[in-house]
Amino acid sequence: MTEYTGPEQQERTDGPRRSRVQSRSSEQQGSVEAGNGQERPQEVKRKRRGIRTLIWTILIVLFLLAAGFGGVGAGYVIFGKQPWSDLLEWSTWRHVYDLVFAP
Repeated sequence: MTEYTGPEQQERTDGPRRSRVQSRSSEQQGSVEAGNGQERPQEVKRKRRGIRTLIWTILIVLFLLAAGFGGVGAGYVIFGKQPWSDLLEWSTWRHVYDLVFAP
C-alpha cells in the first residue's frame, strides 16, 4: 500500500525544505549585492542578537542588584528593627562591609 502524497507532501526539487522566514531571507540575501554597502540579513540578525543579549544581561544584573539591596534593606529594617532612613547613611554600609570582610 502506498502512502498518500498530496501536493504538500510531494518531493521538492528546489532543495531542502525551509520555513517561510528562511525562504524569504534567502531570497533577500540573493538580491543584495556585496558592493553597494548594504548589510546582509544574516549580519543584521547577528547584530540584533548581540544587542538583545547585551540588554538582557544588563537587565538581569540590575534586577539582581535591586533584589540584593531590597533584601538587605528588608533584613535591616524588619529583622534588625532599625529605622529605614539609616539605610541611606554611608556609615551603615561601611559597618556592614567591615562586618563581612573582617579578618
